[in-house]
Amino acid sequence: MDRPRFPACLLLLACLLVAGPLLAQVNSAPQISAPASAQTTWATPFAFGNTVTISDDAAPADTLKLTIEVQKGAISLGGTGGLIFTAGDGQDDALLNCTGTLAAINSALDGLAYSPAGGVTGTDVIWIGVDDLGSGGTDGPRQNSVYVQVAIITPDGEIQLEHAGFVLPDDSVEIIQLVVERANVFIFKVGNIGPEELYVAGTSVTGTYNCAVSVTTHLPPTIDSAAHEFLILEVTPAAVGNFAFELVIANSDHDENPFELYVTGQAVHSGYPPEDAGCSTGEHSGWWWLVLLASPAVMWLRRESPRLATVTPRE
Repeated sequence: MDRPRFPACLLLLACLLVAGPLLAQVNSAPQISAPASAQTTWATPFAFGNTVTISDDAAPADTLKLTIEVQKGAISLGGTGGLIFTAGDGQDDALLNCTGTLAAINSALDGLAYSPAGGVTGTDVIWIGVDDLGSGGTDGPRQNSVYVQVAIITPDGEIQLEHAGFVLPDDSVEIIQLVVERANVFIFKVGNIGPEELYVAGTSVTGTYNCAVSVTTHLPPTIDSAAHEFLILEVTPAAVGNFAFELVIANSDHDENPFELYVTGQAVHSGYPPEDAGCSTGEHSGWWWLVLLASPAVMWLRRESPRLATVTPRE
């Protein structure tokens, strides 16, 4: 007795009816398109434009998770519409975690920018990861990630600081005489004696003792080779006696970043002592050393031989 035979096409159709739904539920991992490397200049942001995108089989309304982490700088998204953040806020983040639809995430990545931290040189690494949270299938979530290496190029600029016609080396000590309870004006000439641009990330004042210090004229972000700019401070001693502060300039000089200047001295009443004004080697200069050695506010000062100068008070 012959057994009934099924045509091959019917057998194939039966297999597809059984296995088709199972195959349709397989979830594919999201794909990330991003450059393998990027290059920027010291303290200069790098714009990725629309070169970083995500693709996935998720439905338009499905939610995905985006994570971006950078080691030495910060990341900013091109926008934050439709995103919910659990870490960072999309602006100047070292780490950001957010969720949103595929369209919202790609919209945020359009305009992605990286900013190296001030003083950072060499290579930084940006890690970009995506989790589809199970969207597109029933067999669980799928993840993917990529690394982008960023080369940070540092121009060969060299900082030089001058005050009252004297060149002040990095980590040096400046001893001055100020008038108490007045805004004494400091004018520093900051030059670039290197063959390439000098980048300036910022100027700060720390370690103030018996004085208030404000920066009234800041340095620009870059100083061309063989050029100079002026940095102006106002220093107001609070009382007669010793005062001190430290001037810090973050810059791209290979050997002098940050540039640090320690400023200390005596705050006196207007016109006293008149015979010492502008004196660096005068007969009255010896008592300054006794005052400095006895002052706990300047025990930390060291390194190079200081000099005595004067600063004209602002009336």
